Amino acid sequence: MDKKTALSHYLECERMLNTFFEEVNYCLPNCISQEKGKMYHEHVGFVRGDVGCCTFNYHASTHSIIGCLDVLIEERGDSIPTNTEEEIEGVGQPCDYHTSDGCLLTEYKGPLCLGAICDEQKNYIKGWFGIKYNSDYVIEQLERILNGTTSSENIIEFKKEILKNIEVVKRVKEYSTK
Repeated sequence: MDKKTALSHYLECERMLNTFFEEVNYCLPNCISQEKGKMYHEHVGFVRGDVGCCTFNYHASTHSIIGCLDVLIEERGDSIPTNTEEEIEGVGQPCDYHTSDGCLLTEYKGPLCLGAICDEQKNYIKGWFGIKYNSDYVIEQLERILNGTTSSENIIEFKKEILKNIEVVKRVKEYSTK
């Protein structure tokens, strides 16, 4: 698969995952709007809520596939400003794109940014929606798509899984408000 096609599939999955997490609506009310978040760091305990889990430049990191981020970094370019936040004691600087208003990246986020969530959110998703979210699986699929090392069939199945999860969340939310 050529890089342009791979990037197109990746960005579609990114939009779908963003929709999924917006529907779940966990981070803002349970972490980002709180004084202390759910992210635990061994040197400081729970990190400030407004930082969330953005304590590292995950946008530039991968789980296992080296080189898969090159196309994202190239497409992202230098047009997006980076943050100027102060360091977090014991942790260091938050992610380059993190601000107190959220992520500056509306697209071209790295696989770890898109796929990794805290255990508390995984438990919330399983408890409320019955979905067993597997960060490692999601990250691996995103990396393989971005690197062009997965089949069209696998991409279609992965997209179907995301769409199914979005629909489950919407149905549960709709049912719970009745």
